[in-house]
Amino acid sequence: KSSWAAAIEYLICRLNCWTGTQEQIGVKYDVSVATISKKYRTIASQLDSDLNLSMWRGMINRFQESNQNK
Repeated sequence: KSSWAAAIEYLICRLNCWTGTQEQIGVKYDVSVATISKKYRTIASQLDSDLNLSMWRGMINRFQESNQNK
């Protein structure tokens, strides 16, 4: 169960442009990076098909790039 929580926290960090690496989250939940990565990909893949997550990723990337240029 903690591996899913770790993957969800990582997803939330990614979607909100918050800091939080898989390594940091893995330490917090005592879960390996490989497990977080696998669960994250499972969640992201499902969300992408349900919510067009790739569109959100594109918007986030553009937002991050525009903030770096300021």
